[in-house]
Amino acid sequence: MQVVRVVFWLLIILAAASANAFPEMIRLGYVNCTACHVAPNGGRLLTDYGRSISSEALSTWAAPKEELPGHGFLPEPPAWLKIGGDIRLIQTYVDNAQATATSAFPMQTDFDFGLNFGKFWYVQSLGVQGGPDGAPGKGEFVAHTYYAMYNPTEESYTRAGKYLLPYGLNIPDHTSFIKRNLGFDQGQETYNIDAGTIGEQWNFIGALSFGRKDNRNVDLESGASFQMAYNLGDTHKLMGSFAYLKNDTAKTHRYLLGPQILWAFNAKWIFLGEYDYQEKVTESPTKSSQKGAVTYSRLQYEWTKGFHSYLLHQFSYLDFTQLRTRVNSTGLGVLWYPRPHFELMAEVDYSEVAEINAYNTVSWLLGHYYF
Repeated sequence: MQVVRVVFWLLIILAAASANAFPEMIRLGYVNCTACHVAPNGGRLLTDYGRSISSEALSTWAAPKEELPGHGFLPEPPAWLKIGGDIRLIQTYVDNAQATATSAFPMQTDFDFGLNFGKFWYVQSLGVQGGPDGAPGKGEFVAHTYYAMYNPTEESYTRAGKYLLPYGLNIPDHTSFIKRNLGFDQGQETYNIDAGTIGEQWNFIGALSFGRKDNRNVDLESGASFQMAYNLGDTHKLMGSFAYLKNDTAKTHRYLLGPQILWAFNAKWIFLGEYDYQEKVTESPTKSSQKGAVTYSRLQYEWTKGFHSYLLHQFSYLDFTQLRTRVNSTGLGVLWYPRPHFELMAEVDYSEVAEINAYNTVSWLLGHYYF
């Protein structure tokens, strides 16, 4: 029964992947997320320029206007309306010494829209919860993200709504340790207020999180975060993130901090890294403290336009005094954007899972259509 639970939750973890930013675009000189995305820290809804880049720089092949909603066959939406969304299907394979399991299921079905009037934005996502059979909430209506935003200048903003608290690399892989193990996975969106400046050289973002007191079934943390980044030219970015988060129900609070690196060696090679330290304190029934670390390192190469491969190493050790919390994972993946709106991705990860005293292999193939 323990093995069945492990396999089931590995599939749930894989189901969590969602649309987010693509920080590796820094290799082409796009040092800030706002070059292509409406959200200040990237992800989800694309700007008009972002759509054009998806055709000109991201995809192997493209026809004129193919990047537009409807592939250019439908009338273009008015300038004040932005349309987006994601449909993802996944095939998974999990293998360890105790069991082997395969599964295929719809992972994500979301529709996004944004309304823009001058310096004001309203962005909303609507969708259906995906996942394997038996996943909590599968098939239920869900709105992962919605917010209002004001841009007093081209480089500054204030935003309020429901979204993931800004912290660390905003990568599209929510199965990564820096997302899943640190509380920034899909389904862990909170109500936040954040403000910042996104300049050519310096970026600053400060945020307050109010948790999810609207839903008794979701007990998420509240707190604050701060990010700063320095752009070394157009192809290098050094970041630092800090967060303080507390859970009043569980009587816990924690500190998170660490550097992030986005470093393009040239237009083909890029390195992404995040290295976080966490200290978590439990106040009741007796006071205790856990100190740990989570890391993410990825080296990626573009072989030809739109086709990439990458090496990935992840490390998670949430409690330095408990060996069972230590996990090492090494992965190899390929990523292909054949045409605008389409993405294919495959990855194999080999992990040492101390908790079950075994090695674990997880493979998956992802098909993604973005509106």
